[in-house]
Amino acid sequence: MKGKVSLFFLAVFAGVQIYFGRHPMTHQVLGSSWIEVSRQAGTVVNRQQRYYLVSKRNVYQIHANSVHVSVKRVSVSWEEVPQPGGQGIWKVAYTSQSIPIMGQGGTIFPSSDGRQVIWKDPLTGGLYQSQTEGGGLKPFAPRLRHIDRVLWAPDGAAVAVLASGPEGYGIYVFDGDKNAISLIPSARLLDFGFTREETVVAALARGRVLWQGHAELRLPAMHPAYVDNGVAAIWGVGRSHTVLWEDGRIRTRPRPAVHFFGPAKFSEGGSDVAILAKDAKGQGELYLDGPVHQWSLRLPYDIPVRDYRLEGFLGNRWALVAITKGKHRGTYAWWVNAL
Repeated sequence: MKGKVSLFFLAVFAGVQIYFGRHPMTHQVLGSSWIEVSRQAGTVVNRQQRYYLVSKRNVYQIHANSVHVSVKRVSVSWEEVPQPGGQGIWKVAYTSQSIPIMGQGGTIFPSSDGRQVIWKDPLTGGLYQSQTEGGGLKPFAPRLRHIDRVLWAPDGAAVAVLASGPEGYGIYVFDGDKNAISLIPSARLLDFGFTREETVVAALARGRVLWQGHAELRLPAMHPAYVDNGVAAIWGVGRSHTVLWEDGRIRTRPRPAVHFFGPAKFSEGGSDVAILAKDAKGQGELYLDGPVHQWSLRLPYDIPVRDYRLEGFLGNRWALVAITKGKHRGTYAWWVNAL
């Protein structure tokens, strides 16, 4: 019986080795529960509910389950577009399904649904839009000036632009037919994002919330404050507590004795929040504020927290960070539901 059990566990061990051997870019970080996903320090983007890791040279599609996170390089084709102001060339990388993934040469904003791209001309400061690969450029929202931010709704059906316009400085929301709604903040704007209903939620100074189609709300004062893009959720840091407002519900937790390094990132459902932090001893941590747990997790390596970049969540389960330079350069994942 003992020999049969030994053979069984040997077979299981061999199977696990074969399984992970198929994913050579995924392995455990020595002495921690972090998994090295890639030696590339990339930015994670979501296109049509698929996650991609974009490095300076390559694009990888990310695959994740409850055991591991792995990446597979995907081929992209580059489209060159002359800037309207004549200052240079924009480039956009498209997948074989014509999904725009990344841009080079200027300020480029691909939609998350993979069908549209907005560009900001560095000479005039104006916005332009292209809707298909090779489809050319058309002026977008020409009445806006001093454009500070462009944000797509997760489904690509609307876009919000933070700029000066006919009603003043604020958020101008455009639907697919270019119909515009303006949201002019009554206090200093900290952050904004879309909800599932394609309305805009904005966190303002002194705990005020501007929610499109609703009366102005009041929350505990927070600074800084961050807004999820896709769910009506705001997370911020108050004097003695952290505050999560999620679709009308407020959750407060005692503020830990750490120094936060934003921005904060939200899980797909908006109930889990992650942000980088440094404790009193100067050690870097990933701070997580979830529905049940509030905890700090040591980052993969003992290097300055400024060398890390929080990439956010893969759905609701994995949190990703990137190390931007040095011998540990790469992208790392941690299973959020491990606790």
